[in-house]
Amino acid sequence: MEGTPDVAYVTGDEALSIAVGGREGVRIARVELLVDGGRPTVLRECRSAPCPRSATVAVRPELRRAGAGAHRVTVRVHGTSDDQRGSRSIHVTVGRRLPPLREGEPAAVTAEPPRSGSADASVERAVRRIIAREQRSGVLRAVLRDGTPWLVEVGELRAGARRIGATVLLEMPAPVRGVRATVPGYVPAGLGYRPQRVRLEVRLLRDLLVDVDLRRRTVIGVEPGPASQTSTWAPERAAAPTGAEDED
Repeated sequence: MEGTPDVAYVTGDEALSIAVGGREGVRIARVELLVDGGRPTVLRECRSAPCPRSATVAVRPELRRAGAGAHRVTVRVHGTSDDQRGSRSIHVTVGRRLPPLREGEPAAVTAEPPRSGSADASVERAVRRIIAREQRSGVLRAVLRDGTPWLVEVGELRAGARRIGATVLLEMPAPVRGVRATVPGYVPAGLGYRPQRVRLEVRLLRDLLVDVDLRRRTVIGVEPGPASQTSTWAPERAAAPTGAEDED
């Protein structure tokens, strides 16, 4: 991804070539494709050892059936052990026809970029460790329960011009029903924030937005994602949407 959003604009179902590889000797057991977080389609599966360290799969995601507008195509990769997994997404805008343009002229319609920018590998590792700890025995335990979420996107979390951490989009491996919990939130304050508590009730949790303060190594904001069905999100003071850029 090289630090820039992966985006595309299409008018029909286009062929997609997927190349995956395992780091530090990890072998590829299964490759899956999801459109807008729906039911995964298994593209490749290794049923007998040794599984390959890399694989290339060609697929044609059915985006026209999903309809015009912005969509997310996600590739999930499983290793041979339960803790070996990863995912990457590309954001695709489906239109009825290509926008008119001339050579040297910017396109009149552009694909919608991800909600936040890409993070480097060290930030992603730190975020994963913090989220795993908070899921085991911290503020995310009552929300995530026993499921292991997919980390879909990681981006910068800023207070004015100062970076304070990362904002993360997590996706549940299966929808979780009837979530009730008290979670952290925050209110912008100068170049930082003031913590608060938020009472949360979610009828159907499919994804979760999480803000992480990397300096303090703690989760400071939790909010159901756009695909979830929320019945209550009640902060003590005032709502500060998770992942929002704070003002000075």
